[in-house]
Amino acid sequence: MHIQVKEFENADFDEALCLVEQLYIELGEDVEHAKNLSVKFLEQLTQTGSGMVLLVKTFVTSEIVILATLTESTAIYGGGKYGVLDEIYTVSRFRSRHGDLDLRSEIRELAIKKGWGRIDVAAPTDAWYRTVRFCRNQQFRLTVPKFKYVVDLAGAA
Repeated sequence: MHIQVKEFENADFDEALCLVEQLYIELGEDVEHAKNLSVKFLEQLTQTGSGMVLLVKTFVTSEIVILATLTESTAIYGGGKYGVLDEIYTVSRFRSRHGDLDLRSEIRELAIKKGWGRIDVAAPTDAWYRTVRFCRNQQFRLTVPKFKYVVDLAGAA
């Protein structure tokens, strides 16, 4: 598949919104809640610029088939600043067709521009065996899984 990797721009809002909604629905959110979360996510992204969303488009149809979130973090074990690839969402009909898709060169170029010595990827569980296989094919090595602590922002004053 011939692809183009680019950062999210406001012109991509509607198409990216659909992909974010699909991701939320696959993760178990109901459709209406997924719509609200998706709009909130993309509005927050465009207002703060706190992270980046990479969009992978096909040259053939110019449609976005992959959306990935990439943020910067800092840690001693990371050697200072490093990138975190939190998620990669692929449109379902393209999942088995991108076996030859290699994001490493594009991610490597971004890392060099940002001065990151490494990129970490959130470790999927074995239930996401296709994602695990994709990460291994991209030559990511498993370091440690992540835990999360959820902060209730709605209850904050």
